[in-house]
Amino acid sequence: MANQQAMQRPEAAAQQRAGLPAWAKLLLLIVFAPLIAVLLPTCLLLSLGLLPTAVVYLKDKTKEKSFTITVGLLNLCGVLPMLGELWSRGQAMQVATEMVVDPLFWMLSFGTAGFGWLIFMGMPPLIAAYYNMASDSRIETVLQKQRALVEVWGEEVTGDGDRPDAEIESEPAP
Repeated sequence: MANQQAMQRPEAAAQQRAGLPAWAKLLLLIVFAPLIAVLLPTCLLLSLGLLPTAVVYLKDKTKEKSFTITVGLLNLCGVLPMLGELWSRGQAMQVATEMVVDPLFWMLSFGTAGFGWLIFMGMPPLIAAYYNMASDSRIETVLQKQRALVEVWGEEVTGDGDRPDAEIESEPAP
C-alpha cells in the first residue's frame, strides 16, 4: 500500500508541474495570438522593456516570487511612460522601433529594475537593524523596571537567593 502511494506521488507532482491543461493552453493561444498580432508594437516594447523581470523570474526559485514581484512592478513603472507615448503617437511599428533604439527607453527600463533590486536586497538588513534596535530598547526598559523593583523591594525580589545553584556559585572552589 505504501509502495503504491509512493508511485502515485511522482505522478501527482508531475501533474502539478505541468500547469495548465491542454484545452486552457489552446484557449490562451486562441485569445492571445490575435491580440499579439494587433498590438505588435506594444508587445515589442513590453517584451524588450521587461527583460530584467524575465531574468529575475528565472533566477527567483522561491514559491512566493517576491523578488520577481518587486523588480517586475518597478520595471513596469519604468516602461509605462514609454508605452503611453507609443499609444499617443499612434501604435505604429515605426514608432516602437524608434523608441526601442532610444537610450532613454533602456535607462528607464533597466534603471527602475535596478531600483527594484536595491529595494529587495536592501530592505532585509534595514528591517533587521530596526528589530535589533527595538528589542534592545525593550530589554533596556525591562531592566530599568527591574532595577526600580529592586530599589523598592530589595534584593529578595530578584530570586537569586532561591536558586540552589546560587549557593554553589558563591562557595569558593577547593
